[in-house]
Amino acid sequence: MKAVLFLVDPGFREDPLAGSLNLFQAPLYDQPLVFYCLSNLMEWFFRDILVVGDSQTLPGIQALLGDGSQFGLNLEYQRSTKPGSLLSVLGKLGAFVGEGPVCVMLGHNFFWGESLQGFFSAPPSGGRIFCSQGQTCEEYGVLQFQDENGQETSWRVPDLGYYDSSVVALARKLQSSGNPSHDLELLNRHYAALDRLEILRWGREMRWFDVRNLSSLWRAARQAEEIELMTEQKVCCLEELAVHTGLIDAAQCGALCDRHPPGAYREYLKRMCIRCGLLPEEPRGLRLASRES
Repeated sequence: MKAVLFLVDPGFREDPLAGSLNLFQAPLYDQPLVFYCLSNLMEWFFRDILVVGDSQTLPGIQALLGDGSQFGLNLEYQRSTKPGSLLSVLGKLGAFVGEGPVCVMLGHNFFWGESLQGFFSAPPSGGRIFCSQGQTCEEYGVLQFQDENGQETSWRVPDLGYYDSSVVALARKLQSSGNPSHDLELLNRHYAALDRLEILRWGREMRWFDVRNLSSLWRAARQAEEIELMTEQKVCCLEELAVHTGLIDAAQCGALCDRHPPGAYREYLKRMCIRCGLLPEEPRGLRLASRES
C-alpha cells in the first residue's frame, strides 16, 4: 500500500519564535513531529511512502529517516519547488501511484485513539475522507450534516484522504490553489460531484492533532504527555510499531535499541522487547551475598 506525505510548512516559519526551525523535525514531546505522521501510516499498513517537501525541509528529514528500512519501510523522497501546489505534484506521480490506491496526508496532522486500520483495509471506489465534529472550523474543510431533529452540525475534514488511482488524472485537470489543504478540498469536491466520495465520521475516541504554529505544537505536546502518563503507552514509537506489525526481527530491534542513548526512551524500548520475548528478562530485586571471614 502506498502513501504520499506532503511536508508543507503551513506558515510555521513566520512565527518569530520559530525562526529557521524545521516544523517536521521540531520535537513534539519526545519525538520529532514527522515520526508521529509516519506512525499513523505504519499503523494503517502503508509501507511504500513518498515524502514530498522543499529544499529547506527534505535534507534534514532524509538524514533523519534514511530509506526507512530500519523500520521495515520503503521511503522515497521528492523535492519540489512548490510542494504547496499539491495538485501539481500529485499529477506527476503516476509512476509512483501505479494502478492501486494511494493515501494522501499533510504532515502537520496526526491522529491517536480509535484504530483506523479498518478504514484502509479495503480500497476506495473513488475517494474516501474522514471528518470529526468540532466547534472551530474556520481553518478546515467543513461538512454539514443534519441530525434526526433536522438541526445542522458542522464536521471538520482533516488533511487526509484515500483515493483510487484515478486521482492522478483528476489532479492534472484541476488548477492548484497553491494551498495544499484547499487542493485536497478541490479533489474531494470533484469526487463528490461524480458521486464517488465516501465520508466516514470519527467518534470522540479519536484525537486529531493539527500543528500549524508553536502554540499548537506545545498544546499537542502537553496532550501527548498526558496520554502517555495515563496509558503508560507511547503515542508514537516507530520501533514498537515495526515490531508489532512484524516489519523487523529481534536482531533489528536490538540494534534500534542500542542506537538510543541511555534514558527513558531506551528503557521503554527495552521493556517492550522483553514483553515481546525479543530480549531476555533482566533479573530484578536485591542480590545478597555472604562473605566468609
